[in-house]
Amino acid sequence: MKDNSRFYIPVLSFLVLASVVLLARYVSGLPDDIQAYVCKAEDCTAQEWLSATAGWIGFAAAAVGAYIVFGQLEEQKKQTAFMLGDAPPSIELFRTATKTRVAQFDVTNWNRRRISIAGVKIFCAGYDIPQPSHVTFKHPEIERKRVVKFTIDEKHRIQYTTLLGGWLDRGSPPPFIRYNLHFDNETVIDYSKVIGDEQANSICVVALAIKVEGKRTKIEFEARVRDLLHYSDNPRLD
Repeated sequence: MKDNSRFYIPVLSFLVLASVVLLARYVSGLPDDIQAYVCKAEDCTAQEWLSATAGWIGFAAAAVGAYIVFGQLEEQKKQTAFMLGDAPPSIELFRTATKTRVAQFDVTNWNRRRISIAGVKIFCAGYDIPQPSHVTFKHPEIERKRVVKFTIDEKHRIQYTTLLGGWLDRGSPPPFIRYNLHFDNETVIDYSKVIGDEQANSICVVALAIKVEGKRTKIEFEARVRDLLHYSDNPRLD
């Protein structure tokens, strides 16, 4: 979180103070019934208004300051977790699909603990798209890094749980796996003729089920339908 305290606190304090001064200055021009409601005639002075609202101004400034400090503490907490090796794994789209190749996404383990990758599912609001049938990848811990193929069942579970080592050596890059995402109907080489343009540009969520120290959780990223399926007019973005 960016530190904007040098901007927010002075500006908001000035706006509150200016509002009070302007109200005290021009309250005499308001209708009589509003003047009577706002203040007594003998107390309608700028000094009285500032004295009466000093507590509220202080409260507003303190609230803004507390909000900023809270954000800074959250950011510091994340940085501390990263330094201690407690940061969560991440997932991101590495390469979009085209007519002749599949989409790829990276799973990076920023945690010092080993993680287990158990399943993958795609969520699209309002309609269904084909679910992936299998993934292929080169595991960094397998000799010669041969290509591995794991199928995905109807419950979105990967055939074999994939283990990804923890990031223990901070002098080297964190462990990661680059998955190739395949779909069941390999005969469909161009989904632009199956799924219309409106759905093709809709946003989906790709969720990966993982375990960290036996605790189930998930990591996810967003992508368009056309980024995941074969489309003839998809550009090469890698």
